[in-house]
Amino acid sequence: MLSVKTDIIITIISGTLLFGLLTVFIIYFILLYRKSQTKLYYERERKKQELLQAEMEIKEQTLVNVSREIHDNLGQAAALVKINLNLISKDISEADQQKINESSDLIKQLIADMRSLSQSLNGDNIKRKGIISMLTIDVNRINKTGYVGITFEYPNGPVELDFDQQTILYRIIQELFTNTLKYAKAKSVQLTIEENPKEIKVNYTDDGIGFDYSTASNKGSGLTNIKDRCDIIGAKLYFQSEVDQGVDVQITLTKPHS
Repeated sequence: MLSVKTDIIITIISGTLLFGLLTVFIIYFILLYRKSQTKLYYERERKKQELLQAEMEIKEQTLVNVSREIHDNLGQAAALVKINLNLISKDISEADQQKINESSDLIKQLIADMRSLSQSLNGDNIKRKGIISMLTIDVNRINKTGYVGITFEYPNGPVELDFDQQTILYRIIQELFTNTLKYAKAKSVQLTIEENPKEIKVNYTDDGIGFDYSTASNKGSGLTNIKDRCDIIGAKLYFQSEVDQGVDVQITLTKPHS
């Protein structure tokens, strides 16, 4: 009888140990699986970031090339047209002379606009002048059109961001300008850049027609570009829009080494 009880106890203990070992192995493999999945996730995110970065670099180089093309070729051609207009004989009717003068003024304005556009496309200018100076140039150029009025508020002194962050943030704000001009039918835009010891905050609003942001079909390439660029520099993006309520965009970016 004692032998039977002993066998039962041994069997129970053996089963318990076996169950415990099996449980340990199951937990171990679950942890191992989760670790591998986490590693795979971060690896995918890293590759995604690398692809986005490469894509942005290609786009940035393309913009530099377009900038040089505008400056070197189109700008030169416009300057030659202006010279030819000035060389036209003055012995013409007053009406024709007026047309020539108006055309010359238009060409002069065109040259100035192309020079300004060339500067905004060339990322090297951001490095030399800083994001605030470049945005001021863009805001002044847009305001001169009379199509929409932009109010720009910014901190005194240079913004403490590295070159890549400034370049990408600048392109994000350019994309916001483009979306407003193309789609919003806005009369006014408010752009504010705020700075504290740890963060840069960008607030952008317009009083345009807005759209239903929850509708997937409305999320076009412009918004996708903004989201991708925010991901590259680790910026937090808040985007809100409703029909007839304009657009409200907030971007928060942590400063380097903060």
